[in-house]
Amino acid sequence: MTKEIIYGQIYDVQADHVIITCRLSSLDEPCYLQKRRFVRELLEGAVNLQAGRFVRITVTIEPGKQVTEITEEENDMSSYFVKEDHFKGLENTPFMKASTK
Repeated sequence: MTKEIIYGQIYDVQADHVIITCRLSSLDEPCYLQKRRFVRELLEGAVNLQAGRFVRITVTIEPGKQVTEITEEENDMSSYFVKEDHFKGLENTPFMKASTK
């Protein structure tokens, strides 16, 4: 059995699905984010369905079976969802100037 915990932030709520920005990297590693779509029924009743709320996604895998459980994360995790700007400070370099022409 393997268990993985992924933290997410609700991005958008629709009638039949919810888009969650998932942090694919662990909290002590550089931030890698990806938006994923989940069936709304998976979250209803367990999570406050408002954009900006944080969730914990627990995926448990056993032979022949995968269980996904989504619960609300009580802590403010905004600092874990700031994606690093890899081009910051490079605005005036020849590479950046050439790419804008």
